[in-house]
Amino acid sequence: MTYPKDPVPTSVPASATWLGAAGVLPFLACAAVALYGGIGSALRAEALQVMVLYGAVILSFLGGARWGLAMQHPSIEIQARGFALSCIPALVAWFSTFLTDGWALALLGAAFAVQGAWDAYDAGRFHIPKWYGALRVWLTLTVTAILALTLVAIGL
Repeated sequence: MTYPKDPVPTSVPASATWLGAAGVLPFLACAAVALYGGIGSALRAEALQVMVLYGAVILSFLGGARWGLAMQHPSIEIQARGFALSCIPALVAWFSTFLTDGWALALLGAAFAVQGAWDAYDAGRFHIPKWYGALRVWLTLTVTAILALTLVAIGL
């Protein structure tokens, strides 16, 4: 049995927008608790640790998304390169969990920026829908801003 193909959307699908925005909420919540939890408090330390762990999970997720996109490419060489590059975000994320909170947040912020730039650059190419670039730019700017403001607030 064959199924008709849905047309490729030209704008960001509403479900991707809402789910992407929902994915930003834990960053906001952790930042709010870290900023208002009191310097040196256990609550602040917990919030920063949770932010690092959540950031590591999301960065790994983005690498997995690139793995899935690489599987769709007809060129074996480009597939292989995509598979290899898609593993880097998870390795960076894992490494970030061994750093102090400030350095971990800085590394995650830089990694999110690089990943977002890569995703935006490839949008519309290699079977990646154009709308994915717009979504990734918006989410990347939001997450990196939250991480940067948290870093400034904690004094790194």
